[in-house]
Amino acid sequence: MKSLNKILISSSISIVFLLSLTHISFDLFKLDSDSADADGHLVEFKAGRMIQGAQMVEPDNRKGLIYLYRDEAYDLHFCWMDRRRMAVEIDIIVSPGTLEFHRVESCKTGRIYVLKFRRSPNRLFFWMQDPRFEHDAEICAQVNELLRSNTNSDDDYSLKSVKGANLKQSES
Repeated sequence: MKSLNKILISSSISIVFLLSLTHISFDLFKLDSDSADADGHLVEFKAGRMIQGAQMVEPDNRKGLIYLYRDEAYDLHFCWMDRRRMAVEIDIIVSPGTLEFHRVESCKTGRIYVLKFRRSPNRLFFWMQDPRFEHDAEICAQVNELLRSNTNSDDDYSLKSVKGANLKQSES
C-alpha cells in the first residue's frame, strides 16, 4: 500500500509540474478587453485553420487556438497557434481598421469565420473547434472591437507584418 501511495503522489506532482510548464488554458475563451490573462491574451478561443483552394476552403484538422495580445510597444497581434505543437504559425501585427473578423454566412455545414484584410483581397479562414456555439457571436464581436479600437499610432499596413499566413487572393 505504501508503494502505491508513493506512485500516486509522484504522478500527481509530475502532472502538476507538466501543466505548470505548458501554461495550458482550459477556458473556452477569454473576453475581457481591459485586462489580459496570465499569457497576456486579450481574447482567445479554440479554432482551426482552413486550407484555401481555388473555389472552396477545407479544414486543416489540427487543433488550434486564436488569440490577440499586445506586445511591449502596445502593438496588437492576431495569432493562430497549433495547440499540439504549441507553435505559433500566424502572427499578424494589426494596424487600426485594417482587419475584420466575420462568420461566413453562406456556409451551412460548419462554423466558418474569415479574417478579411480591408486593403487587399487576402483572406484567412478558420473554423470554430469548441462544440458549443452559443458564444460565437460574442467572440466575433470582441475580436472586431479589439481590431477596430487598436490604439497603435502606426497606420501603415504591410503584408510584411504577417508571419506564416500563407495568404492567397480570394474573390468576394
